[in-house]
Amino acid sequence: MSKILEFGRDVEVLEPEDVRKKIAETLRSASATYVCSDEC
Repeated sequence: MSKILEFGRDVEVLEPEDVRKKIAETLRSASATYVCSDEC
């Protein structure tokens, strides 16, 4: 999975569905780190 993530926004996983879901969850979790809270 890390090999897929190396491509960043230049790749979209279409199948298998379980890998697509795992990538999506990983990216949601990572992006939550950078979401600005009310303290920004």
